[in-house]
Formats: sequence, structure tokens, C-alpha cells
Amino acid sequence: MAHAWQVDELGRFFDLSVDLVGIAGFDGYFRRIGQAWERASAGPTRPS
Repeated sequence: MAHAWQVDELGRFFDLSVDLVGIAGFDGYFRRIGQAWERASAGPTRPS
């Protein structure tokens, strides 16, 4: 139950943050990026 709450909180953090935030793996690729990246790049952040 706590895991679902944590995922929801993390999602809200990424959606509401105005800063360019992201989580990257040790391989250098982003695992998750915030909505501010979409506004800054003027395009979708998720592949179609």
C-alpha cells in the first residue's frame, strides 16, 4: 500500500515542478523527466 502512495507522490512532484527535474540511471539515460522538459523543448517527452 505504501508503494502506491510513493509512486503517486513522485508522479505529482514531476507533474507540478517548474524546474527541469529528472531521474537518470547509471547508464546515463533518463528514466523519468518532469513536465517542464516538455514545455522547454516544445514537444512531447514520451515516445508515440
